Amino acid sequence: MGTSQADVFAVKNGELSYGSSHQNILGSYTHVTRGGFGCGGPMDLFCYDAVAGRGDVYTTDPRNNLLTLVKTYPSLRKWCSQVVVGNFGSSGYDDLLFYQPSTGTIDIYQVNQGGRLYLLKTITGVRTSWTSMVAGRFGSESWSDLFCYDAATGLGEFQITDGLGTLTVAAQHTTLRKGCSQVVVGNFGSNGYDDLLLYEPTGGTGDFYAVDKVGKLSLMHTHPSWRKTWTTIVAGNFGGDAWTDLMLIDSSAAEMEIFQVIGNGGAINLAAYGQVPAWTHLVSGRFRTP
Repeated sequence: MGTSQADVFAVKNGELSYGSSHQNILGSYTHVTRGGFGCGGPMDLFCYDAVAGRGDVYTTDPRNNLLTLVKTYPSLRKWCSQVVVGNFGSSGYDDLLFYQPSTGTIDIYQVNQGGRLYLLKTITGVRTSWTSMVAGRFGSESWSDLFCYDAATGLGEFQITDGLGTLTVAAQHTTLRKGCSQVVVGNFGSNGYDDLLLYEPTGGTGDFYAVDKVGKLSLMHTHPSWRKTWTTIVAGNFGGDAWTDLMLIDSSAAEMEIFQVIGNGGAINLAAYGQVPAWTHLVSGRFRTP
């Protein structure tokens, strides 16, 4: 089981400044997500190895800005294609949802202080063809909502949660653009709820949707001529205004661009970088103390 390196950068108005590097991070992680898991640092990470079924909880040490391993879970469900962070039923901390497509199974874990995981509910009989799952505040008042997308059919489905691990379908959309490789959540300029970006690489198209009352979708803006080779799109506050911005990486070209979102799904290029490292995961968050 090889090791890898994690790099932390500060971003302000699209400008990257190097912060720190962390050695001996497992190189086998298939998913790296961030959240507030109650570990004491400004931001925590949950890293998952789908082959081994292993999950590790890290936190940022505010004394030296180093990543510290807090908990290891060696026997989670294997081969989960989606690991989603959201408020699914805990008492103030982010929780975790795992989706295993081969069996149509979802495990929802409640996370308590110190990164402690407790299985809240296992759901079977789930559609096996979801290619993307994201959590957001799409209209519910208390718990995170879930948006699931099937790239083969263009089906999008909103599901609401109740804090006890139950998922209920709120709305379906059968005519979304097919073939989207990435679905991104952020405040892209609508009504105060989280919005959605669907990126379709074949045409180089980005569709920004406003979401209202758990399931009502309104197309805000379509960008028809984006690069067709973006492999990673991450949302974050990279431009310093009220809206969520985007960091996009083309791994094959080793290039990165930062887009500032200017409301209603509009986006402008803020910065471009060449010769970026071959990062396998890109996560935004507050990992360094001031």
